[in-house]
Amino acid sequence: MKKKTSFEMLVSMDFITDEHEPIILKHWFWHYFKKSIPNVNIIMAIESHQALLNCVRLGMGLAITAEHLIWNEIEKGEMIPIFPTKKK
Repeated sequence: MKKKTSFEMLVSMDFITDEHEPIILKHWFWHYFKKSIPNVNIIMAIESHQALLNCVRLGMGLAITAEHLIWNEIEKGEMIPIFPTKKK
């Protein structure tokens, strides 16, 4: 994940979400790539955001979260934020 990310690579990944409908994931892809995604591989939908972060920590998949919630782990290199462009 430290390499440059592409649309094709990201849509093929597994995702964890805290929503029943992947609206935020679709919005994220549109924001960065200006492409809509018909389907995304959601392996788990959890109502608890803390549980979502724990799943990411276990390497179960990618998720969208606020950067400040995982800042210490980002600083240590334990989690890698993905921003396909310089635009956050």
